[in-house]
Amino acid sequence: MAPTPHRWQPPGRAHFPPTHRNETSSPRIASNLLSSQRRLRHHPAAGDHQARVIPSSTGNLVNDYQRTNLIPIFPLSTVFFPGQVKMLYIFEPRYKALLQMCIHTGSPFGIVLDRPPTRDEPHPLPHRVGVLAHIFQVARQSDDTYHIQIYGGERFQVKQFFQTRSFLQAEITSFPLAQTDSEEAQLLADAVGEMLEMYLDALTEASGYDFQLPDFPETPEQLAYVTASMLQINNRQKQALLTISALPDLFRQEIQHLISEIDLMDWINDTIESPANNIFDGYGPEGVISLN
Repeated sequence: MAPTPHRWQPPGRAHFPPTHRNETSSPRIASNLLSSQRRLRHHPAAGDHQARVIPSSTGNLVNDYQRTNLIPIFPLSTVFFPGQVKMLYIFEPRYKALLQMCIHTGSPFGIVLDRPPTRDEPHPLPHRVGVLAHIFQVARQSDDTYHIQIYGGERFQVKQFFQTRSFLQAEITSFPLAQTDSEEAQLLADAVGEMLEMYLDALTEASGYDFQLPDFPETPEQLAYVTASMLQINNRQKQALLTISALPDLFRQEIQHLISEIDLMDWINDTIESPANNIFDGYGPEGVISLN
């Protein structure tokens, strides 16, 4: 019999009930996920300094974290956004060690988009702009693996990578998303909100899945990240959105993506007679409709 899941609440943060049991790649859970996103507080930031690997001192990792601003890094093959909710399956020993450290210290870890190996760079470092992942549920399995649920917090910029332990660490800097309260951002938010509703309607019709939002984002900043997570674009394009430093610029780029995506959905809806007949197989960066 599997052990009873252990729920762990990060110090100083509210516990949010789980909204799903699988990876966020499933379109059927989009509405529940976005409802949870609405309730999660986040303070995004960005930057663009050069990252590099430097030596790290030896010693206890917990002590290292408490006296520095190092965070453990978890590279993923998908882009993770502030406010997003995701489940991760932890089975590698190095990431189980990462998890135990985060539980012990009450600290988040950093999620960054991994880079694929190339002929010239067989072991590349991941991207330098990522998001802090806050753990709000841990379930240990009978085979000593873990399912954890996380939500996206602050966006960060990697200053330096450290790679002397079993998992990657980084020194990070946090910068707030600029111009979030500007009049321009509010005007663009109105346009993006209308286009997002059109896009989700078209996605729902074309895919046969329900993409409607149960609760619309309350602030322009939340709207920007919900839009970024819902766009069916590739990881390179999503990472580019994640690195934009000012909210009006982020909205303008999303408008361009929404125009292209709405045109594509309209073409699909006008062309395909049976929209739910697996026409989206292989569509999106993970091979299915996804929020990454």
